[in-house]
Amino acid sequence: MGEAVFLRASCQMCHAVSQEQDPKGPYLGNIANTYRREDLAKAILMPGDTIAQGFATHVIELDDGEEVTGFVVQESGDQVILRDVLSRAHTLDKEKILSRKVLETSMMPEGLMASFSIREMASLLDYLEQLAP
Repeated sequence: MGEAVFLRASCQMCHAVSQEQDPKGPYLGNIANTYRREDLAKAILMPGDTIAQGFATHVIELDDGEEVTGFVVQESGDQVILRDVLSRAHTLDKEKILSRKVLETSMMPEGLMASFSIREMASLLDYLEQLAP
C-alpha cells in the first residue's frame, strides 16, 4: 500500500527512489539511513520546517524576462546550473541574471498528506524505510 500512496501523492514527480531514475528533488532511495521514522514523518507533514541541504529553491530572473526555478547543482564564476523538478538542467550565464532569490519555503507543498489516512501515512513510511539498502 505504501508504494501506491507514494504514487497517489505524486511523490515520484519530485523524488527518485532508485539510482536509475533521473535526479530531481532529494533522493529517497536511502532516506531511512538519513532520517529516523519520526523525523521522516515530520519532513513529509511539515516540509517547510527543514529543507534538505542542497535543495533550497532558487528563483532566477533573466534579462529576457524568463524566470527559472530550481536547485543549484553547480556554480562557477560566470555560470549557474539549476535543476528543476522535472530534472532538466538550466545553464545560466551570470551576466544575464537580473535577480536571484532563495525561497524560505520548500517546493514540497504543505498539506500534501491531508487527504490520506493515518494508516496510509504509516504505509508510506514503511515503503520509504524498506527502500534503504
